[in-house]
Amino acid sequence: MSETSKNSSAGQGSDEFQRLSRSESDFWTWFRPSLAENWMRGVVGEYWVTKALGLTDKIRKGWNSWDLETPDRIRIEVKTTGYRQSWHKPTDKMAIPKFVVPKVKVKVDESRGLRDGQYRPAHLYVLCFHKERDVSKLDPLDTSQWEFYVVPTKVLDEKVNPNAKSPSINLRFLNENSFDPVSFNGLKDAIFRAANVNR
Repeated sequence: MSETSKNSSAGQGSDEFQRLSRSESDFWTWFRPSLAENWMRGVVGEYWVTKALGLTDKIRKGWNSWDLETPDRIRIEVKTTGYRQSWHKPTDKMAIPKFVVPKVKVKVDESRGLRDGQYRPAHLYVLCFHKERDVSKLDPLDTSQWEFYVVPTKVLDEKVNPNAKSPSINLRFLNENSFDPVSFNGLKDAIFRAANVNR
């Protein structure tokens, strides 16, 4: 290949990269306001749990029977809720926070001790509560706006109505069962404490 051809190819590649970079930047600038909507806030909550555990080098997998797994095979399910969404007006009534905790379809995996069936295969749940009430201040990327609750799965299996069509728990349930919130900085330790007790 001639030097001219090389330079031409390199130039085309550089232009393409710049175009994609600008496009990606524009996309995220446009997309960011939706982070405080329930469907996307769940992904942000999962990211914070992943970040706390130092697992962000792993690519997120969707549609698994649990959300995260640590190197020593602690299976974690992440659920998220909050008072407000980005489309709320200041005068809108605040939502009543709840975490939906259904059983899921699980395929047999003998290496993990999993059987076929409909149940909760995670060892524990991390419940992410976006507590900010002021619509103008909503920022799911600010960890100070979050509280986290770490709940062993066996508590849900014992205390959540197994016949409920859409089983869920709320902040009152957590308080009545002595689950205290932890900050982002305390989340990792809380997860491993719960895992060591309940595995």
